[in-house]
Amino acid sequence: MEKKYILVISDQPVICDVLRRLLAIDGNFVLTASDCDEGLVAARLFPFNLIVLDMDLDKSSSDAARAKLKHEAVTVHLPVVLISARLPARDLQKSDASTETLFSMPFSLTEIRDAVNRLLQPAD
Repeated sequence: MEKKYILVISDQPVICDVLRRLLAIDGNFVLTASDCDEGLVAARLFPFNLIVLDMDLDKSSSDAARAKLKHEAVTVHLPVVLISARLPARDLQKSDASTETLFSMPFSLTEIRDAVNRLLQPAD
């Protein structure tokens, strides 16, 4: 299986560590960033295949971070897994179901891993 590149953006070190370890199990290269701006810098340097975005970032509003990712040339085409401790998945209604998957915390690590693997599969 071809190695996939995943970017995890969260200002919570524990979340970054858990997701990095979980997603690396399948042979993925996982890089973490503590805010959206750092994530965009990383996205310009690495050919990421998917982004996991913590919607509860402290430094920038989650909607602003999401908008940046959806409008940057290097990230606009990437699927995004959104996670949030504050918002239940049903409250994140503005998602694009074809490119975004939503999880509210506490989330199942198995469900996150399955969603990431599904989004990383080539379209038929």
